[in-house]
Amino acid sequence: PDFRAAGGLAPVQVISAAGGSTLLGSTTLPSLELGTATFANIRAAVYDFADFSNHLGLTVDGILGFPIFRDVLLTLDYPRNRVVLSPRFPARTVPGVAIPFALEDGTRPIVNVELGDSTFMALIDSGSDLPFTLNPTGLNPPFKSGPRSGPVVSTLSGSDPRQIGRVADTLALGTCEIREPRVMITDQLSTIGAEILRHYTLTFDQRRGLLILDPARDGAVKLPAQRSTGLSFARLPAEWRVLQVLDDAPSATHQIEPGDVVVGINGEPINRWNLDRFEKQLRENNSIEYLFRRGNHTFQLKVPVFDLVP
Repeated sequence: PDFRAAGGLAPVQVISAAGGSTLLGSTTLPSLELGTATFANIRAAVYDFADFSNHLGLTVDGILGFPIFRDVLLTLDYPRNRVVLSPRFPARTVPGVAIPFALEDGTRPIVNVELGDSTFMALIDSGSDLPFTLNPTGLNPPFKSGPRSGPVVSTLSGSDPRQIGRVADTLALGTCEIREPRVMITDQLSTIGAEILRHYTLTFDQRRGLLILDPARDGAVKLPAQRSTGLSFARLPAEWRVLQVLDDAPSATHQIEPGDVVVGINGEPINRWNLDRFEKQLRENNSIEYLFRRGNHTFQLKVPVFDLVP
């Protein structure tokens, strides 16, 4: 499509997963097809996803906003890795726990959640791969681990390091419980991200203002430790560029500098490593062997994997 600002549409303010905002140009798409569903006259913000894609290590061409699905039932079936769009029908026929939600600015689904004895509002943010971002103002939650400096996080409004940790209380969405969730601290609206949501099938009924959560299995969710080698990367197809080296990472990382480039992992070229495979390596192994390039020189370094948040 032609993304020039035809028709003189005004710029739009977009709020990122971390709560920051940015002003983007806009246009109108005559139609948008998702499987056999067609949506007409869609207002779209225009954004260069290059940096965002590099940080994730995969090509992202766009983000579908919540308002597109206002006239259908939207089901995010995480356990089966699928999205289901259905004509509206009584939400009571959908299995799971029904939770009322409100739309902030008419665009973002907000629900009441509980953390320990505190109740507050949080955004259901399927566009974030984080577990839980928490604005602790007025809550003062007890921490089981941290908070501590965490890795750089990439959002539409930029890339920034954040404080992370694990709270000692239980997070509850209706009757669904997440015990001692890992959190990222924010000064914006708290959010529930995909690392928690993937344990459920979510159905959004915007006309009735209901979110239905269907757990993949019985019992409370417990998120595993967050594992790391103390490095954050911008992931390009042929190289991963080091953005950050945590100050308290194992001593082996002290030889690494921001700007160094990873061209291989465990004896394989970097183009064989996607984000899912790398994170699986972090979960299951105690070290990773990187091949770095710095200027015209290369060096190999075996870096310990440690629990960033136990």
